[in-house]
Amino acid sequence: MAGEWSGGQQGAFGAAMGLGILSAFMGANAASAKAAAQKLRFEEDELKRQMQNQIQNRNIAMDNAAKWMNNQRIAESANQARAEGDFWIKWNFDNASATHGQNTQQLASQLTASFTQRKINPRSGSAQALQRMTAKKSLEQMQDMRISKENKLVASQRKQQQALAGRDFGFNDQIAFTKGHYGGPSSKSAFNTALVSGLVSTAASGAGMAFGAMG
Repeated sequence: MAGEWSGGQQGAFGAAMGLGILSAFMGANAASAKAAAQKLRFEEDELKRQMQNQIQNRNIAMDNAAKWMNNQRIAESANQARAEGDFWIKWNFDNASATHGQNTQQLASQLTASFTQRKINPRSGSAQALQRMTAKKSLEQMQDMRISKENKLVASQRKQQQALAGRDFGFNDQIAFTKGHYGGPSSKSAFNTALVSGLVSTAASGAGMAFGAMG
């Protein structure tokens, strides 16, 4: 009779449903394994990116440290050179000033002795004029020495600044690591999706078999 299943049909239907359910679970397991493998590859790639980022930052830190140390050497050398240069400029000026003062006194004494020998009154107009001219010349020479010293000190400072300008302050910032976003399904989600799809497919196939048997 139509609508009644024979024993063979029932057995075939049960076997088909069982096979379909088994196939659905196998497909779900395969989908879960594939999703797990994809996530594992993603995590491995993320780890590689993070390690590469660490290597880059380590190289940046080493480069910055080398620049800093070189800047320190330049500064120490420039400052020491200026300190030594300024010392000798001032030392030479002090010695030259002392010698100039002694020479000026000696010249004044010689003039006085010459006036006495020639019986010239030191208070006379000509004698005082000669003394004033000698003193003025000595003062001008002293001023020239001071100006020369100051010019040398300025040149020493400029030389120091020129050396310091050779420092490199182009320090690089560390590269921030941005974590990637895994957009794939989890193994559990893949399993459930594949299982539902397989079971629905099995159910549809079973419904088709039942409809055919009833017809």
